Amino acid sequence: MKYAWILAGLALAVTLPAQDFEAKVRDLVKQYGRGTDEELRLRLIDIGDQDSVIRRYDFDRLTEAQQRMITDQIKAADRLTSAQLKEIVAEKGWPTIKMVGVQACEDAIRVLVHSPDREFQKSLAAKLEKLANAGEILGTNLAPMIDTLLRAEGKPQRYGTQFTAKGAKATIDPVEDPDKLDERRAAWLLSPMSEYKRDLMGLYRLQVE
Repeated sequence: MKYAWILAGLALAVTLPAQDFEAKVRDLVKQYGRGTDEELRLRLIDIGDQDSVIRRYDFDRLTEAQQRMITDQIKAADRLTSAQLKEIVAEKGWPTIKMVGVQACEDAIRVLVHSPDREFQKSLAAKLEKLANAGEILGTNLAPMIDTLLRAEGKPQRYGTQFTAKGAKATIDPVEDPDKLDERRAAWLLSPMSEYKRDLMGLYRLQVE
């Protein structure tokens, strides 16, 4: 799969079918190539690699002690990559697809999503939503972070990525303007809610309402 480097970072059961997502990525790569800032592109890919490598472990195969050790390492790595991204954003603004190409832009989003700095995330959320709606970045990986931040503030989520499980049943958390939910999801290359619920049921063996 040519664009596995992006698909691998996406939240499971969130995106459109892989072939549709890849088609969109191919169009963006054709349009923007590697972007206009090669030095920054390579820097972000390196930071993205740091984020990926520390998450390569299969936790099911580790002892509890090993899991705790790796978890601590992941937290430390997230603090480091978050700080590096913060420096980049302060210096150059958010790296768009036009600036650094699709892969590096998605690496930046993934690092932000994994950041332990919620204030950093909140400071960028509105700007990144505008960029995603304008097609300057992909919103797919961004949606769960936006929803999580909204729910933490006691507000309805926007993209329907968050749910609450009780026993064998799960309920999608409240969503703003539910009649236009699938429209918002489609704009960010997210699957329709009916498919998302079906995938959640298959993944977690839950009855999703």
